[in-house]
Amino acid sequence: MNTREYISEKIRELRKSRSWTQSELGAMLYPSKKGATISSWEQGRTTPDPDDMISLCEVFGIEISDFYPQNMENESAKRLSFDERELLDLYRNLPQKGKHAVLAGLRDFAASGRR
Repeated sequence: MNTREYISEKIRELRKSRSWTQSELGAMLYPSKKGATISSWEQGRTTPDPDDMISLCEVFGIEISDFYPQNMENESAKRLSFDERELLDLYRNLPQKGKHAVLAGLRDFAASGRR
């Protein structure tokens, strides 16, 4: 099972365990949209972007690592480091505009090949 399949199954499993419809979950994430996005994720046609993954974690009350198969991770990747947790906490507390700015900056930095 690849990561996309695992994420799609995990979203479906978490949603159903709470007896939510796709539309209900969609309304929690996007008040102006319906369940089409959720359906696409659950069928593995698309994968949630980073903002959506964080929103899903908040809605379901889980850690981001719960969306990744354990057998595809080595032992050190199972837990977030202190710095990773701090970054995630800081990111979660940003307004949406700030989240987009941070992601854009990180993408630019990564694309430039700097390390």
